[in-house]
Amino acid sequence: MILFLTIFFTVTSLILPTKVLAKLLINEVLPNPDDEIEAIELIYVAQEDETFELNLLGWTISNNRAILHSFDEDTLIADNSFLVFTFYRKLLNTGDSVIIKDSHEEIVDEFHFNSTQKGLSYSRVSPLQDLFVVTAPSLGKANSEALTPTPSPTNSVQKEDVDNHSIANEETQEVAEETNNSLPKPLAESEILSSENNSAEENHQPLLNDSNKDELLKKIISHKEFLDSTVYNKQIVISSPQHNGFQTTQIYEVDHISPTKILSVIIGGLLFFISSRLIYE
Repeated sequence: MILFLTIFFTVTSLILPTKVLAKLLINEVLPNPDDEIEAIELIYVAQEDETFELNLLGWTISNNRAILHSFDEDTLIADNSFLVFTFYRKLLNTGDSVIIKDSHEEIVDEFHFNSTQKGLSYSRVSPLQDLFVVTAPSLGKANSEALTPTPSPTNSVQKEDVDNHSIANEETQEVAEETNNSLPKPLAESEILSSENNSAEENHQPLLNDSNKDELLKKIISHKEFLDSTVYNKQIVISSPQHNGFQTTQIYEVDHISPTKILSVIIGGLLFFISSRLIYE
């Protein structure tokens, strides 16, 4: 009887789909750029080396004042891919909050920052670490060497504490100011946009000018390239002003049954059949 129950629950657990944790993470935030073109880079990392696609249909992005963007159409992001959103003067340089809600209007995550440094980004150290540092902008590339270590904000931060908390102290502010002049300029949309046939090593040709900027900003252009041999294959999506977004950590559960589990179900069924015959004999 014990053997029967053990096999039964084993087979049941294999047949029923399990929830696999998948993450859409902040990879870089540029809230106070030199050229007023703010940018947010998201990275989606699926768990267990499986391939997943996360659909953001019905999700919303807002701050303390209003909804900033609604995903009104199917918006898929693949495993080990990036989403880069560009927008114009949406974040407050003195500090702001970003709230992500899923299609059920449940808060998925909140991101807070209390100050900005001109021309610098907040960059994630690694997809495996919940740690951000102040760096030179590196949209579409591996995050640059850190200038100022900055602890990652968490959802436990109370709203009334946000205004009283400083992301960088005076000493790190001075270091950033002294080095700011020597830093590379933030990537403008003209440097990020490229055709699908361009490789990561090719120089991006300027595509924006005063006459065609509005037209190009209405398009979404994507291409695939590699960061380096050890990081991620990515897909960059440059959004139009109508697709403005903000970078934030998000957790989403995905149903998945791998081929290994299907094989395990078959083996479990055979064991169940054999044990049943032995019990009745």
